[in-house]
Amino acid sequence: YFVTAVRTDRKLRNIAWQIDSAGNIVRKGSADAGSIDLLDAVYVGEGYFVTAVRTDRKLRNIAWQIDSAGNIVRKGSADAGSIDLLDAVHVGEGYFVTAVRTDGKLRNIAWQIDSAGNIVRKGSADAGKVSQISIESATNLSC
Repeated sequence: YFVTAVRTDRKLRNIAWQIDSAGNIVRKGSADAGSIDLLDAVYVGEGYFVTAVRTDRKLRNIAWQIDSAGNIVRKGSADAGSIDLLDAVHVGEGYFVTAVRTDGKLRNIAWQIDSAGNIVRKGSADAGKVSQISIESATNLSC
């Protein structure tokens, strides 16, 4: 399966898709969440993906699982402070990092997702003033 995370009518919608044996893309399940204005989605392993969103000007990470029929099930979530921009990346099985701009400065926040879909904040590191952000894993880290 693969997932598209979109903003529609100011709300988050996740749509699961599957490529069949003939190469056709088939729409499967979908799941909605609340009002957002920024989003990124990242696969985190073992059938889970996370949507990192900005809601009420704050970062919220929401874990989702895709079942064997292609249905999307909401799991845990974790919030952080006020942000202006966001991006997210998978860095190892069960781990991801959000890069956010807060008060004009870069902050990287590490997160872990457990086997039940709960998200736990692990650590963070700040840098100086930035105007834009983008994050990508340079290697598969062993967290």
